[in-house]
Order: sequence, then structure tokens, then C-alpha cells
Amino acid sequence: MIDFDINKIGSALLAIIKIDTHEFRVDPETVTIPDKKYSKYLEAYKNWM
Repeated sequence: MIDFDINKIGSALLAIIKIDTHEFRVDPETVTIPDKKYSKYLEAYKNWM
């Protein structure tokens, strides 16, 4: 995961992920981060939702 963004009308938060040279915007609830140092922030968001 490299960043967060919102959809065109601002009603949803999206995670921006990069695979090879391609960037994708996906639902943050579908993303996992193996690094414990950074995963805590994504897990906090998932619990908030």
C-alpha cells in the first residue's frame, strides 16, 4: 500500500496499492500489511469502520 484516496464524490476511502508498475485503488478492508509497525494503522481503520 502506498497511500489513501477518496472516490470521485468523496463518499468512500480507498487504499492505493502498487503492483509492479501499476497502481490500483481498492477498498482498504481488503488490504493486509505484513509489517506490524504499519499494519496497526490500517487495523485501527478497519475497527473504526
